[in-house]
Amino acid sequence: GSRGSDLALAQTQAVINRLTQTFPDTQVGLRIISTTGDKRPDARLEEIGGLGAFTREIEQALLRREIDVAVHSLKDLPTKQPEGLAIAAVAGRERPNDALISADGCTLETLPPRAAVGTSSLRRKAQLLARRPDLRIRELRGNVPTRLRQVSEGRLDAVLLAAAGLIRLGLNKTDGIWEIPVDVMLPAPGQGALALETRADDGPVIALIQALHDIDAAVATQCERAVLQAFGGGCRAPLGVYAHPRDGRVHLQVFAADMDTGRTVRFSREAATGDAARLGAEAGAWARAELSARAAPRQTKDYPLRDKRIVVTRARHQAASFGALLEAAGGRVFYLPLITITPLPDAPLPEPDTPFDWLIFTSANAVHAFGEVLARNGRNAREYGGCRVAAIGDATAAATKALGLHVDIVPDSHTSDALIEALLRAEPQPSGKTALLPQSSAARSHIADNLEKHGMKTCAFTAYKTDSCDIDDGAAADLVLFAPECVAFFSPSAVKAYVATGLREELAQTSPSTLYASIGPVTTKALRDAGCAPVLEAPRQSEEALRDALIAALSQSP
Repeated sequence: GSRGSDLALAQTQAVINRLTQTFPDTQVGLRIISTTGDKRPDARLEEIGGLGAFTREIEQALLRREIDVAVHSLKDLPTKQPEGLAIAAVAGRERPNDALISADGCTLETLPPRAAVGTSSLRRKAQLLARRPDLRIRELRGNVPTRLRQVSEGRLDAVLLAAAGLIRLGLNKTDGIWEIPVDVMLPAPGQGALALETRADDGPVIALIQALHDIDAAVATQCERAVLQAFGGGCRAPLGVYAHPRDGRVHLQVFAADMDTGRTVRFSREAATGDAARLGAEAGAWARAELSARAAPRQTKDYPLRDKRIVVTRARHQAASFGALLEAAGGRVFYLPLITITPLPDAPLPEPDTPFDWLIFTSANAVHAFGEVLARNGRNAREYGGCRVAAIGDATAAATKALGLHVDIVPDSHTSDALIEALLRAEPQPSGKTALLPQSSAARSHIADNLEKHGMKTCAFTAYKTDSCDIDDGAAADLVLFAPECVAFFSPSAVKAYVATGLREELAQTSPSTLYASIGPVTTKALRDAGCAPVLEAPRQSEEALRDALIAALSQSP
């Protein structure tokens, strides 16, 4: 049994093909069943019964024994099956990412200001606005071709769709598609996975279907659906989750939002694979409780940065998360993106069979860009599962884990020199070893040069470019009027761009006591070399650590 949409039929035919290949003597027929969701494609999901609108009639056909197996997109299934039915197998999982489709192949960073983006998902809307609050969100209905026409005919600047659907329809090579890394936009629970549903007492069919069961996909989606069940709500819930099993552990990332207050929570946890369901249930309950607590009225003491004026200079797509931390503490935020970060998806990758002993990441941006280059070339990070992996800091390590790779080294001090020392301790005989180093077009050759001196052959791969933003006169004037008490920096590139704007001299005249905040030692050095003082450095390279340092420095000032 299957819905009749192009995507549903493509998914079902793939299952039929696998069954007939595995069991050549078994005859498999197809029955198309129209669901409430198919009959009312323009209606809001909550108007037609919520989660289950695309599965209910198919399940009824199962119970009436008109079909033996139902093929579903797992994310469409409620977390509780009707009595007498069971998910007999999870028949694999395509890439769970969301995809941004635009006429020019824009990323979240390069979408024009106030672009109109189509999505009917609160989950996508919440995460999109958390990174780009300037965007205009438009409701999006219809099947995949209908949604894509909204862009090709110019009615929308971009639309958001599941990458899995595009892949299964053979549309993933269409111009203008940017596959969003999962740690940038977390998917819906079960997104990309296929569920095969049967009658719970149909032993012969269950035994047949089990041949298609993917254990890793089942563990991941069990964890994700446990989050959904504990958090509450259907697929309209503003909840993004991604679970990734590896080496006997399951790594879970969660994003949840309250659309009424705009508050969000985002966190990651892990547990043994056997505890996947418990991990998901605890994470979902924690996310629900945390949002409820944040919605409660807060006392003055809960706003240690009350009315403190802070400038955030990160690239546009990265600024919102740190800004939200400051605003939650009562701060006033001025967003001044000084750099743009653009992945280079057409950059030439080393061949898949090129062996590397090490994979080295010096920033989360490098991880995201590397993942995008792989995806654009139809390749997967699992190709590098045999490499040992080094990440310069905690945020970089988290992004690397989200890519599906195990991180072997994170130095205590998040600097290039510390990373080099940690690598050489882990590889005491580096001569003849090889390393792949995805990096920015503006990256120094410091790491590669030092490893080469010790005999390690390093392939420095340019995965993204960093450019300065143009600051118009209006933004500069607004900044001066804002009279910031602090300007926060996250990279030497942003410091260089700041100096080039001339704003340093203007603020020295109008706000001479401005504090400069730095995410880490390399950025601190760039600020001091540029004559920016005083400088406050985060004790660890994380947004939370920088926020806490600012609270300690600014909360006592008048």
